[in-house]
Amino acid sequence: MYGNGSYTYFCIVGDYKTEDVLKLLDMESIEKWDIGDEDEYDEKLDCAEIRLVESKEDTLILEEQAQEIVALLKPKIPVLQKILSKFDIQYFLEIVGYFGEDGIPAITFGEDVLEFCYLTKTVIECDLYDLDS
Repeated sequence: MYGNGSYTYFCIVGDYKTEDVLKLLDMESIEKWDIGDEDEYDEKLDCAEIRLVESKEDTLILEEQAQEIVALLKPKIPVLQKILSKFDIQYFLEIVGYFGEDGIPAITFGEDVLEFCYLTKTVIECDLYDLDS
């Protein structure tokens, strides 16, 4: 265990009601916000967001985190495709990596991750932070 705090999650952002999408997916969310909800600055949100799954693997090999999430969501590909055609949404595989003296995180994606992202039109977004600067 590295304990560097790096994590990866899958989220859905767009114009929809979170309860409708969660019902179709038959899943619980980690976090969710609906259009019109207020953020921490008391500003009304203009889009909805659901965070579905977050990696549990604490590793500098961020591909392992992405693979963990894709393995959980792979059976949901047909439903994710249906939701994509029904709502004005975008899927994101968000990778947040922290590095420092433990080393630089490795970011590569295997065929399973790329195929999932292709089939569901998921955007891979990487945010990397150097803890030593």
